[in-house]
Amino acid sequence: MSQWELASWREKTALQQPVYPNAEHLSRVEETLGKMPPLVFAGEARQLKKRWLK
Repeated sequence: MSQWELASWREKTALQQPVYPNAEHLSRVEETLGKMPPLVFAGEARQLKKRWLK
């Protein structure tokens, strides 16, 4: 087993991806979500980075 790294998840294959039969509806939903405020704000992300990357 290799040692864990922060970006190691990027090397994994996504095995359980949903199937969206209506591409047009998916596109509208993605557009709507893209206009929403973030769930985590930049300042919060920076604080977490400072805590974990010491």
